[in-house]
Amino acid sequence: MLARLENAPPGPKGITLFLVPKILPDGSRNDLICSGIEHKLGMHGAPTCTMIYTNAIGWRIGEENRGLNCMFTMMNNARLLVGVQGVGLAERATQMALAYARERKQGRAQGRTSGQSAIIEHPDVQRMLLDMQSHTMAARMICMATAAAVDEKETARAALLTPLAKAYATDIAVEVASLCVQIHGGMGYIEEASAAQLLRDARILPIYEGTNGIQAADLVIRKIRLNNGVAVRALFEDCAKIVDNISKQVGLREAAIKFENLLATMMDQTKKLIETNAETALLHSASYLRAVSAIVGSAILLKAAGITGLRREIAIYFIYASAARDVAGLAAALELEVHTVSATFAN
Repeated sequence: MLARLENAPPGPKGITLFLVPKILPDGSRNDLICSGIEHKLGMHGAPTCTMIYTNAIGWRIGEENRGLNCMFTMMNNARLLVGVQGVGLAERATQMALAYARERKQGRAQGRTSGQSAIIEHPDVQRMLLDMQSHTMAARMICMATAAAVDEKETARAALLTPLAKAYATDIAVEVASLCVQIHGGMGYIEEASAAQLLRDARILPIYEGTNGIQAADLVIRKIRLNNGVAVRALFEDCAKIVDNISKQVGLREAAIKFENLLATMMDQTKKLIETNAETALLHSASYLRAVSAIVGSAILLKAAGITGLRREIAIYFIYASAARDVAGLAAALELEVHTVSATFAN
């Protein structure tokens, strides 16, 4: 647990990490109790509780007033793992929605002359399923790239990708779970269908291990500005190399050209954010994290696309439907002056 020693400095710099066991070494019970189970929106299979420590005995872990530093060693790994949790939940929601869309019949699809059609034949349902599949696959690729950087001890690359893995994968988990409910229609709002459970469970993920707003702030204030942007430029250069090889493949050439244009825009926006003041950068941090994630996801999806098949279609769809929108959204948002937003909440 984290606690403050007597005469500790104020704020986060005065927090120390302790080990406080339920049973003490002499076999007696420590003076702590669980005062109640928390009634949560979701994650009912992982109960959490409120603890009361009266005269409990604990042992310090690490140096005094360095508790948060110790915690961050664990949290950096935990952030990637929460991102992977988001990928798993999004994959479950995608599979559930796909299975339901294949069996549920409603209306008559374009081109059919008789009988009802499975809802997977309707273009809007196909769009939702493609959104779910492409976001889930892109998030999986980003998490795998982050894990690879950790394994290969590429410290700067791992530090840069970790906010993307945590925030993007958990944001899309909520979005994909919501689309799962939508595809189920009214049944999705009924607990028996289980789609609602996925949405409830997903909602905590953008809050776990540092909210996604904190991840975005860390990205624009620290990670991309480190050494005047060396790490983020190297990341974009690697993306460009991937797509340069792909651009020679028939069937992916147009998508590769589209990606190269998006990447050039993204590099310009990154330069602006590095050079701007902290308040403006923070205002656009969430949009920036989303756009960078879309760029990295697009590059790796293209690398894995192949000449034909579902992966190719997903890669192309993701570039045009997601990456193009996110990069354009960031460019438009950067035109908004920070004082315009601040004035909205002045009173």
